[in-house]
Amino acid sequence: MPLLGMVRIVVIAGSDAEARALAAPAYARWFKTFTFLSRVGNLPVPSNLPNSFEQALDDGFCLVGSPSRYEKRSKARSLRLV
Repeated sequence: MPLLGMVRIVVIAGSDAEARALAAPAYARWFKTFTFLSRVGNLPVPSNLPNSFEQALDDGFCLVGSPSRYEKRSKARSLRLV
């Protein structure tokens, strides 16, 4: 049976700009750490893993923003799941 995992990175701050300022370097650090064994073992990184923070935002891998923005996104996603 294949291994399966899901990650959703959420960064909420007082403003959208503040959340992005916190999330961008944190994503870069997380990506470097998450892919460490792949790099050391010369193994492929999962193809569906966003390589950059901007791509992660575009793909919906990260939810980043103010509380009101997150609430709007969260409600929209919940409606799509129903």
